[in-house]
Amino acid sequence: MKKYISNPPILKLLMLGRPLLLYIRVNESACEGFLAQYEEGNHIEHAIYCISKTFLQYEKKYFPMEKTCLAL
Repeated sequence: MKKYISNPPILKLLMLGRPLLLYIRVNESACEGFLAQYEEGNHIEHAIYCISKTFLQYEKKYFPMEKTCLAL
């Protein structure tokens, strides 16, 4: 815990040629996205971009697949 708190995650610049990873999470009222880049030599993922959105009233009525597409 102490190690994690002393080294908080920091967004890094995109490095061309390295693999990208996209994580999304969708629930009834919001969606979140996280773009990371994989550093093959060290087997580490670096955060590139994070975003979150609270759905509007009419968006909350979407089917789960529609909400997932909205998150993308």
